[in-house]
Amino acid sequence: MIFAEKTKSNSLEGETVNEQVFDLLEKTNTNWTVSQQPLFTADGLETKSVGIFKDGLDGKPSKWLGTKSEQYVPLQNKELAQTIVEASSGIGEVFAGGILQGGKKVFYQIAIPDHKVGTDTVKRWITGLNSHDGSTAIGFGSCNTVVICQNTFYRAYKEVAKFKHFRSAKDRLEFAKKQIQNTLLNDQSLMHDYEKMLEFKIEEHKPIIGKVLDRLFDFNPTEQKIETLSTRKKNLLTQFDVVLDSELKSHGPTLWGLFNAVTYFENHVGIKDDKKMDRIMLGSSKRTMNATFNDIMAYIDANSVKKSIHVLS
Repeated sequence: MIFAEKTKSNSLEGETVNEQVFDLLEKTNTNWTVSQQPLFTADGLETKSVGIFKDGLDGKPSKWLGTKSEQYVPLQNKELAQTIVEASSGIGEVFAGGILQGGKKVFYQIAIPDHKVGTDTVKRWITGLNSHDGSTAIGFGSCNTVVICQNTFYRAYKEVAKFKHFRSAKDRLEFAKKQIQNTLLNDQSLMHDYEKMLEFKIEEHKPIIGKVLDRLFDFNPTEQKIETLSTRKKNLLTQFDVVLDSELKSHGPTLWGLFNAVTYFENHVGIKDDKKMDRIMLGSSKRTMNATFNDIMAYIDANSVKKSIHVLS
C-alpha cells in the first residue's frame, strides 16, 4: 500500500504530507502502514489480543510483526517521519533511516554537525527508533560513525523520556522537540567522553585491556591461561589482537584507540552486511559496545579521581 504520495501539499487522512517526508519514507523503504487484526483461538473464539501486521497491496495484511492487547495503538511510519522532520527545524536538514528485524522496528535519523576527536572525524545522527511489534516504546538516541574505519556506535538514552501516543499531532511534535534537544545534550556529552579517552595512554593503563577482553570474550589474562581456551575463542582473541594493533596505529595508542578496536570488531568481524544495523542498534553488538564504553568511562572516572588526589597531596 502506498501510504504517502509525492506532492507539495497533499491531504491524506486529515494530515499534510510534504515532499521531504515522502522522500524520507521512500529512500528508507518505510512507505508502508501497519494494521491491527483480531486474533482467534483454534476453536474460533476471539481473544483480547490483536496481531500487528505490515500492510501489503490494497491494504491487506502481508506480514505479522507482533502481538499486543486490543488497546494498543500503533504509530505509523509516516507519523513518526513527519514528526522527526518537523521537530528537526533549525537542527538539521539531512535525514536517513531504515528497517530493522524485517520491519518489526524502524528508525529515522537527523544529521547533526560532524565532530573532531583528535584527528578523527565523527559523523553524528540523532535517531528516533519505533517498534511495530510492541516490544519497546519510541525513544531517541545517538548514532555516530568514525569516518576513517566506518565504526558505528549507537547509544540510547534511558534518561530521555519515551515517545508516547498523543491524541494530537501538535502535542506529539512538541514532545519530540524536547526529546531531540535532550538527546543533543547527551550526544555532546558523549563527544566529551570520547575526548577524555584521548587523554589516557594505553601503555599507562593496561589493566583496562584485561577488562575489555573479559567483556568481549569472557577471558581475563591475569586469571586465566590462553592454553585453556577453546580453539574458537583463541581464534577470536587472535583476530581482536590484530584489530587492536591496527586501531591503535590508526587512532593513536590511547583508550580512544582501544574503544575503536571494540567498535571495529563488533562492526566488521564475522557480521553479514544485511544484519549489521540490527546488531548495532538492537542486538549483541549494541550490548557489548555500550557495556565496554561504560567500562572504559568508569575506569577513566576512577583514575581521574586518583590523579586529582595525587595532585592535591
